[in-house]
Formats: sequence, structure tokens, C-alpha cells
Amino acid sequence: VGMWRAVHRSYQDAVREGLARVRVADTLNEVWRAQSPHEAYVAVLLVELANPYGRSERELNWVMRWAQRFAPYCALDTNVEGQKPGAYGVDTDSDCSLRPLGLLARTPGLLRFDGSTLAIQIQAVLAQFKRGVKPAALGLGEDCSASVSARLLLSLYRPWGLASSGRRFPRRARGGRVELTGDWLAIGFALNGELFQQPRASATPRGRLSDDMSLLTFGERVPRVTETKPAAPARAHPLAFESEQWEVLDQSVSGFRLQRPSDGVRLEHHQLIGIRPLDADQLLIADLSWLMYRSEGMLEVGVNVLPGVPRVVSVRPQAQTDGREPFHQAFLLPPSPALKSDGSLVLPPMWFRPGRLVELREGDAVREVCLRKLLLRGTNFDQCSFEPAGQLNPA
Repeated sequence: VGMWRAVHRSYQDAVREGLARVRVADTLNEVWRAQSPHEAYVAVLLVELANPYGRSERELNWVMRWAQRFAPYCALDTNVEGQKPGAYGVDTDSDCSLRPLGLLARTPGLLRFDGSTLAIQIQAVLAQFKRGVKPAALGLGEDCSASVSARLLLSLYRPWGLASSGRRFPRRARGGRVELTGDWLAIGFALNGELFQQPRASATPRGRLSDDMSLLTFGERVPRVTETKPAAPARAHPLAFESEQWEVLDQSVSGFRLQRPSDGVRLEHHQLIGIRPLDADQLLIADLSWLMYRSEGMLEVGVNVLPGVPRVVSVRPQAQTDGREPFHQAFLLPPSPALKSDGSLVLPPMWFRPGRLVELREGDAVREVCLRKLLLRGTNFDQCSFEPAGQLNPA
């Protein structure tokens, strides 16, 4: 018996015995200190709707607590006819959780999930945040701030209170393999064929002194020798920048579902990764949106590709006026009209601040940009929109 089939049977047993709505004391329920079988069942369904494999440990603990907090505001009934295809339902005779009603057969065990009252509750909680009420006073816990709670609740509002939003791009099954690396410098190395270095225009006085020393020693400046670099994969091994190969389970325009044996490089939720199908030349950058270990020992991940062909750039905060602030590796994603996405910058973690001025160098081109809106924040990156703030002369 699968896990979901066992959960459904437990709920059906409670309904059959007339106990589904009977509340009993439950010390594990941190909010109400009591729970009915119906509420316990709904809480499990809510956790599954919250994309649990895409949550950090801290977020998942909050989601489980809040699922118990909001479960009493959800309903299950047999009124499935005439509902929108995107509304959620659950087949209690199956081995799966909630699915859009449009994808479910009309079986005797089919129930409609109604979270409309829960949506009103979430709106009320968000309104209380604006009035300065603390999360603890609203039964959300003392270990989360109002801003973090509001952001997480907003992400739960649609799946918990409304309906399935559907996929923007359909998935299709596909075999094959991809190369994947989760190292920030390795991604830049794979794109440029060389390790990130400080731009030559920002050379330190010590670097210029070496040129003067050659002038004093040889009577003239010795020309720099340009080495012919081997291809990036050939140079990766000495620098420990080798990538892993993953099996492709399916893909869409916006991402991949991949798997590998559980032993391998450690990965984190919402980590920036570089990914390249073996039959392609271009490496793309992506967000690791969820991770899941299978019982057979395989690690399965969902990869959301950031739109655009990435380019390596050098960035540093423009607030430093002495020019000694070092540059950092970042990635520029140009606009992608086909995917209706504007250009963006992928910066080191916690770099984004609205209105922050950043010096951006790409080759010999130098410009100043102003950071505007945070698009995505991961464990090792900030993706944000930007706009020109003027032109700079190279140092």
C-alpha cells in the first residue's frame, strides 16, 4: 500500500465511524492543542500543496505548523460537477494527493477541496501584518518575522486558497543526460573558458610596478605573452571544476526534471547551478527549485532555467569612490523576447538593495547600473532587474 493510499484509508475509516469531525486533545498541534481526523487529513493535504520539496527546513517547519493553523477553514465535499477544471480534488481510492479536477476521473471516492474560506483568512492575516500585529499573536509562531511570514503566506495563497495555476509550459518526456555544476566560479569558468580575474583596467599599483621593473631591468617594457588556453573541459580537472552528469527524466521550455544516485556533490534548495545538455554547446544558469530523495536511493531535482543566454561580467558597488573595492563575478542575462522576459543581473548573495549603484564591466565596456527589483533570491545568488545609471570611464 502506498503512502497516500494509507492516508486516504485512515480518513475513510474515520468518516465511516462518524468520527471525522470529532476533536480530541492533541499536544502536537501547536496552535489549537486539539484536532479532528478531518483537520489532520486536510493539514497533510495542505503541506503537499505547499511544494514541500522546494522548501528549506525552516520554511517546511512553518508550513507544517501553518497547515494545522488553517486546516479548520478548509472543506471537503462531493460537489464535483460543474466546478472549474483548475479546482482541486482528491480521489480517496487512489495513491496520490490533490490534483486539478480536470485531470481526475469521476470515481465514487472523489472529493472536492474547497479553500475559499482559507483564502479569506490569509487575506485577513496579511491585513493584520500591515497594522503591525506580530506573527505570534496570529498563531503563526514566535520564530518568524512579519516580513518573512507575509512573503511565505503570499506564496501559499493561490495553492491553498484558490486553485491550480497550471504549468506555463508543458512537460515532455525525454531521455539523455546533462552536465551540472553548483560551483559559482565553475559556472563562470564553463562560460568563459577561464577562471574569473580582476579586470585589467583595475590593476593595483603593485601590478603597474611590475611593468616599471621590466622597464628598469631590460630598458623597455617586456610585452605580455598571451597563452593559448585549452578548452574549458580540458582545464577543468586540474582546477577541480569538473561537473556531474545527471539523467533527464522530462523537460519543458523553462526547465528540467533530473535524477542521479544519492551520492554526489551536496546541493541546496534554490541554489544557482550551471546546466548543459550533452548535445548542446551553451551552458545555461538555473535555480534548483526542489529536491527529493526517492526510496530507491535516487536524488530527483527540479531545475528552473533562468531565461536568457548568460554572460560573465564583473561588478562592484559604486559607493566606494577610491576604486579599491574588488570586482566580483556576476552574470548578465539579456532580454529574451521569445520568453517575454526582461534583462536581469545575477549577483552574489545578499547584494541586492533597491536603488543600489553598481559598476558593471564586460570586456572593455564599463557602465553604471541601478538595481531596481529583486526577482529571485537563492542561497547563493540574487537575481534582479536593473536600468542604466550613466556611463563611466575605465579606471
